[in-house]
Amino acid sequence: MLFGFHQRRKLKTLLQRPDISDDEFLANINLSDERARVAIHSFRLKLGEIYRIPPEKLYPDDSFRELLRLPNRGWDMLEIIFLLEEVLGVGIDVEQVPDWTNREVTLGTWISELLLNLV
Repeated sequence: MLFGFHQRRKLKTLLQRPDISDDEFLANINLSDERARVAIHSFRLKLGEIYRIPPEKLYPDDSFRELLRLPNRGWDMLEIIFLLEEVLGVGIDVEQVPDWTNREVTLGTWISELLLNLV
């Protein structure tokens, strides 16, 4: 698979930054319960799989728009929704899913909004 120069440079920059644990990710978005811990862990693992990067390189302030500019295998947001439904044992309606295409939506804001909408 061929990637553009800018994609490779963005990926290299992302891979060089320090790892952040799930607990640090949670603390950054002011969540700490077990449901949030399971959701964050699964969410980061899935995105890591999609982008072929260690999940520890995904930060709460990373925007989906920036991630979409990285090399990936092609994916659909439904993959993440179905995964979260499975690990959380809930059904997620489309109205509960925050707008991940908004330029200001980060991984942290998206997952915390989603979890708040599931309450």
